[in-house]
Amino acid sequence: MIKIKNNFLKSITILISGSILGQIVNFITAPVMTRFFSPEDIGIYTYITTIAYVFSPILCLRYETAIVLEEDEDNIFAILKFCFISTFFLSIFIILAYTFYFSCFSGNKDILKYINLIFILLLISGIINIFTSYNNKEKEYVVLSKAPIYKSIAQLVGIICFGVIKWGSFGLILSHLLSQIANFFQQGKSIILKTSEIISADNKTVAHIIKKYYALPLFSVPAIFCNNLSYLSLNFIIGSMYGMEILGYYSLSFRILGVPLSLISQNIATVFFEKAAQDYIEKKSFKNSFIETGKLLVAITIPLTFFIYYFAPVVCRILFGESWIIAGEYIRILIIMFAIRFVASPLTAGILVLKKNKIELLCQFCFCIISLGAYAYAQYIFPLDIETFLYIISVGFSVVYLFFLYIIYKFS
Repeated sequence: MIKIKNNFLKSITILISGSILGQIVNFITAPVMTRFFSPEDIGIYTYITTIAYVFSPILCLRYETAIVLEEDEDNIFAILKFCFISTFFLSIFIILAYTFYFSCFSGNKDILKYINLIFILLLISGIINIFTSYNNKEKEYVVLSKAPIYKSIAQLVGIICFGVIKWGSFGLILSHLLSQIANFFQQGKSIILKTSEIISADNKTVAHIIKKYYALPLFSVPAIFCNNLSYLSLNFIIGSMYGMEILGYYSLSFRILGVPLSLISQNIATVFFEKAAQDYIEKKSFKNSFIETGKLLVAITIPLTFFIYYFAPVVCRILFGESWIIAGEYIRILIIMFAIRFVASPLTAGILVLKKNKIELLCQFCFCIISLGAYAYAQYIFPLDIETFLYIISVGFSVVYLFFLYIIYKFS
């Protein structure tokens, strides 16, 4: 047991070490970005990238998670083959649907000039999801730890270059694309060498894998899409109701609150998923892993939450400029939700291990209802200021996350 715990903590330490360096670069990037680009530029950039990332997690129909879950090594290449095919064709379909929508129904036809960039972002993001699962399966934690470093440096370079020549929101989108390309080449090193094995994977085996993990597209895809929509639709809602400038302030607060998630929580999730899957195969239970990981997350969360709540406005004013203190106030409103999300996000991987995807779908549907319900109330019943709107979202999401955690614990 000591050895398992040590390996568990060692894997987390490797991943976090890379994320720390990556987030240090991100801390440098944010003040540079707010000096070169206006809140409106950042709002447009957020809006465009959101269009891509609403769908990017489902491009593989969630079969990339089967790479970690699959016990038979011979089936891995078949899963990879299907994931790449699915990502390519779904990216084409989605971009055609977007083009049709913005051409015929949306009043914001300016989005069409970004459509090629959105397609590239979709495609690369889907492929990186495949790489991440494969790296996790092979326990290539050093590779995963270096990815955020290369990604952050590439984005910083892009922001400085495009900021100097004043390319506005278009420059921000290009800098983000550069970061994704850097991430692509870092995480894809080992899998690119196996291209011939992936291409030659037997189609009958591919069909067998599709059937074996049919619950993933049936339940996990709607669940992750609802989860994405519940969070990312807030960017569309805030942009449409309160304007791109307010969206810029909100996106910076979301970015700052996301630092602990990407720095620590997501890396713990990567290791927890692999360990919980292994425990469930061997013992038919991952309760000990759940408790062990939960205690670690709570111990990190409590002091971190108090620090962010009390110092966020001051830090935003010093780092980003006087006008960005507004983002600090938004952070204080959202901090409880993000604290609970910090603990819950890694542990929700237990649903994939249990293959009880209906539960995930139900909980993510609740997120979506809260988000869209708050929008409908503010838009059609009673106008809300941005602060009240964010309070409703924060409280509602927190309740759902706590309920979700309880359900996973009971089944673990």
